Amino acid sequence: MSRSQTLRMLVALPLLVGPALTPGCTCEGENVERVEPKADCARSLTFGEAAVGVSLDEDLYLRNAGNGTLTIRSVEVEGPQASAFTVRTLGAEVIPQGVTTLTVVFKPLSEGEQRATVVIRSNAVDNPELRVELTATGVAPALSANPNALDFGELGLGETRTLEVTLTNRTNQPAEATAHIVSEGLRAFTLEGADPDGDVPVRVDGLGSQVLRITYAPNIGGVATAELDVDFCGPGCGISVPLTGALRAPRVDVTPLTLDFGRLEQGQSAEAAITVTNRGSAALDVTAVEIVVAAVAYQVVSGVPATLAPDESREVTLRFTPVTTGRTEGRVKLTSNDPRTPTALVDLVGTTSGSDVVAIPGAVDLGALHDDTPIFRDVLILNRGDQDASLTGITVAGDGFALEGVPPLPLVLGPAASLMLTVRFTPPSLGTFPGTLRVETDVATRPELTVSLSAARTNVACALTTSTEELGFGAVRVGQQSLLTYRIRNAGTGPCTLSMPIPSPTFPNDSAFSFQGSAAVLQPGDESVVTVRFSPRVSGIVKAVAQVGVGEVPPVLVTVRGRGINGEISANPTFVDFGGVPTQCGSRTRSITLLATGEAAADVDAPVVVNSPPFGVVVNNLPAQLTGGQAITFDATFAPDTLGEATGQIRILAHLPDELELVVGLRGEGVDPNAPVTETFDVTTSALLVDVLFVIDNSGSMYDNQQRLAENAQRFINAADFQSSVDFHLGVTTTDVTQEGAHGQMLGSPAYLTRGNNVQAEFPNRARVGVEGSPYEQGLEAARMALSPELLAGTNAGFLRPEAGLAIIIVSDEEDSSPLTVAQYLDFFRGLKAGTNAAVVVSGITGGPTGCMDPNTGDEGYPAPRYQEAVSATGGIAASICAPDWGTTLQMVGESVFLARGRFSLAGNPRAGSITVTVNGTAATTGWTYEPASNSVVFDAQHLPPVGGEVAITYVPVCSP
Repeated sequence: MSRSQTLRMLVALPLLVGPALTPGCTCEGENVERVEPKADCARSLTFGEAAVGVSLDEDLYLRNAGNGTLTIRSVEVEGPQASAFTVRTLGAEVIPQGVTTLTVVFKPLSEGEQRATVVIRSNAVDNPELRVELTATGVAPALSANPNALDFGELGLGETRTLEVTLTNRTNQPAEATAHIVSEGLRAFTLEGADPDGDVPVRVDGLGSQVLRITYAPNIGGVATAELDVDFCGPGCGISVPLTGALRAPRVDVTPLTLDFGRLEQGQSAEAAITVTNRGSAALDVTAVEIVVAAVAYQVVSGVPATLAPDESREVTLRFTPVTTGRTEGRVKLTSNDPRTPTALVDLVGTTSGSDVVAIPGAVDLGALHDDTPIFRDVLILNRGDQDASLTGITVAGDGFALEGVPPLPLVLGPAASLMLTVRFTPPSLGTFPGTLRVETDVATRPELTVSLSAARTNVACALTTSTEELGFGAVRVGQQSLLTYRIRNAGTGPCTLSMPIPSPTFPNDSAFSFQGSAAVLQPGDESVVTVRFSPRVSGIVKAVAQVGVGEVPPVLVTVRGRGINGEISANPTFVDFGGVPTQCGSRTRSITLLATGEAAADVDAPVVVNSPPFGVVVNNLPAQLTGGQAITFDATFAPDTLGEATGQIRILAHLPDELELVVGLRGEGVDPNAPVTETFDVTTSALLVDVLFVIDNSGSMYDNQQRLAENAQRFINAADFQSSVDFHLGVTTTDVTQEGAHGQMLGSPAYLTRGNNVQAEFPNRARVGVEGSPYEQGLEAARMALSPELLAGTNAGFLRPEAGLAIIIVSDEEDSSPLTVAQYLDFFRGLKAGTNAAVVVSGITGGPTGCMDPNTGDEGYPAPRYQEAVSATGGIAASICAPDWGTTLQMVGESVFLARGRFSLAGNPRAGSITVTVNGTAATTGWTYEPASNSVVFDAQHLPPVGGEVAITYVPVCSP
């Protein structure tokens, strides 16, 4: 919520010490005149106009009309735009009948009318508090940059390129600023003349200009991004020029990241392969593949050395020959000329018959305690083999450590059986305490398990607790994204300094997980939220450990787990944000679709809500059985009756017959009725990523339409060229999902086009998909199949990127005949981007809701209300297939696709007319519109927010929908 700001400037005054003033008297005791200071000044100042970042001064005269000394006690500036004004004084005292000058300085931070109040407090008997109203207007910033973005193109390793940005001062007054480059990671961009801190002072005379020179020297494979910031009006106010460049270099991609050889009998061997793909723009030389862990059990059979052209793949075959019983974990290292990742690692797993006992975890840190209250941690002893194992001894050593849950020994653990031991630590004194847990077994290859223990007692007042020790995402379809959160709370008596969450370097972490949060100082009772995103690339169970560093005490660790699946059954979306909902409004609803695509029927239980109320579900059709291709939709609800943020989950069990758990993360915020809320969006470089899928009707009536699409395709591509920094993937499939049709597969090789694939020539060829397809057009189902795990792991691999926007463009002269409802397909598409700001937009070149006829050819476009529903709900472009000018049509569609970084979907529902927008703290009064159907704020092409900027959208939420 917005708050008015108050800027205070206190004038340093000497402390006046002495007798109080009283009526004077003569030696004879006669009374004389009372000594009284009096104050007066103008009650308003008007400044006129000043450019953002340029100062304008006005003098304010303060007169002492009394016969005593006037002492100024404080001068303050208050009001909504107080930060735009400052006051300078010449002194703290004014003699009787004297005048002092206060200089009020106006330096606008944004455009528009600015108001504030100067408050002068003194010892005056008549006006001890004078209030002076200030009025001024900020106009367009003094400085502008040309060009407003720099693309350095693609360079080879060791090459450099220097480009210029010209700063121009549009005012008659000089403007001063500081220029510097902001980047993440390695610094590939440098600013000429920068000091050791990276700053270049800028002074541009009135109506003058100054040139800044930036050099790009690529040092990381792929695209590098940064921005040139010119700060001339305070933090968050100034010019931001996006910088992009790319290194012409190879880029290694290895799949899978874990290679499992399965279970073998003694004496057997097995072979399996990893796939190495060159995702870069130069030849990839794989010079070596070597086993770096468990080299006795694993060996490289074939596939290296190799040289791969861009987008070329090669299999590397490995062999597992077990030398011990049980599970053998290894690792293989690939060495290449990829400058970003010269070495890539793949974990290896193989198992043989026999007993195999392990302790999980292999090390236990019980953290730091602040009193003598015991703390407990569990250690799991697991037999992951296929034969019995016997535990013959269990002991613990170390001051303060003890064990609970030790059974009579010996104890036989059958295959997959386990024993849970609890380690208790009671700190005997201040200090650090090491310990050891030992478990003796009859397993010849592992007769003793050793678990290191550590704990401490400290007098540091920081004490943290987490809302959970493990976060489970359940089963998530490959290509989808899921989002869950947990909270860290300071339960101590002093502050805790938290760092940003990272994957713990102590544990293996799968790259499918990413962590978001803020570095912060938590006071006692405060909380910090960590957001975890799960984006599985392959099927299988994966895990990671989130770590938040905490000043002087051990870090906070939370285990996260998830399972990638190939779409046997999935929840769509996997994360629902209800936004701000006024309390006492009743329920706000959002739909969730369960979709089954596997061959086996799925028995689905009724959903269970975690944190109910305020969250709930409305279900009339579960439990149920879903066969392949069927879907069921139910509603999640949020009905807050208290203020503040709430999180929860919906958990659904499905039986295939193996059990899968589907998890849908929930978030909402209870807010005051009629009070504004603000949603903030960071415009990161991922806003320049967009994946575009054309679904083109290939039935017999589409020949002329395909010709017009191909002939005018350049107008669509021109929109991408206009935004040269857009990194796009462009794929084409057909509406034919029969066995003989494309079935969602993208046409051509490579499967999708990028800027480097001569897209201007290739895309028109692919648009001519032919007219031999089924007359039973299923455009929405074709799009779903193209984005299914089977094809994303096969012919369409690499097309869908987790952070990229998704644009689906359907070209058809018929209505959609897909089996699911339009809302269920939209749940599927939005589920691919759950928890991100990435836009999902469906556009259609169709007959529209009522049909159409080409006035020149007489060709018909039949009514297509289903496509129209999808377009309206996502804010896409609805174009007529009967339009005589396809060039204009495709240009409109292209601009809606490639300018998608200007689309911001709101979680809450705004009251009509209540929306205000700021970009980098500056009010945006024009250049955007609100789309009620898609509940989005959309910027036009001339007012796109800059990459690296922040968009804040404030509105008053309403109760419905």
